[in-house]
Amino acid sequence: MRLLLLAAITFLHGSLRAQTLWSPTGRHTGLGSYSNNFQNVFSTAYQPAGLANIPLSSAGVYTERRFMLKELALYILDAAFHTAKGGIGTSLIQTGNKYWHQQLLALAYGKQLSKNLGIGLHFNYTITSTQGMGSEGSVGFRLGGIWHTNKQLHIGCLLAKEQNKSIIGAGLGFEASKDCLVTAEIINWANYFQAKLGFIYRVASALAILAGGGAGTQQNFAGFNIYWNAWTIGFTSGFHTTLGITPSIALSWQQAAK
Repeated sequence: MRLLLLAAITFLHGSLRAQTLWSPTGRHTGLGSYSNNFQNVFSTAYQPAGLANIPLSSAGVYTERRFMLKELALYILDAAFHTAKGGIGTSLIQTGNKYWHQQLLALAYGKQLSKNLGIGLHFNYTITSTQGMGSEGSVGFRLGGIWHTNKQLHIGCLLAKEQNKSIIGAGLGFEASKDCLVTAEIINWANYFQAKLGFIYRVASALAILAGGGAGTQQNFAGFNIYWNAWTIGFTSGFHTTLGITPSIALSWQQAAK
């Protein structure tokens, strides 16, 4: 069993290229990063500049069973706290099993530079443990910026170093209305390019559909969100042509507006 799991992890590293194993596969949690109406606790953890203009505090938990393997389940706990001129965010991520696992702890801060411009800085520490081989840790960071050019178009950039791998990215989001968002993103992850497209469409006050796809590292997913008062629950499924399906659930809470 141990050899099988180690073989699966090795295969995943090759299949997912430079992408870390604690990066979600069941959905793109940063889909709402470049927007005003669709930012949430998960998107601000992905792009820390989103913390600069969060209107309310929030918290959420995300879990997925990567490629239907319980030994490679992923768990994410995020929180974001509104401050006078920005926000503070925290993240705790874990993936793996008793033979091999990774944990990440992060702290981020976002600040408004002007009404339409924000920046964010995120520091993280990752511990990788392998049974019989000990543990090793690494320090990383994310530096992001978002320019809200108007109510519809939002442009951002991301510079990061995680697990000794450099990441450079740029993205944009177009909100055709307060109920519809289309996003595009290009990322150079350790000298390997990825392109991501996604959309969210709120078909009713209590329901939204979302989907996305990627070139380079595959990240295809589809699903829906259900909204109930301060709560949002999302059911999505990622799918990889070789590795199969990754079901996921995201539950988040947002402070009620005063």
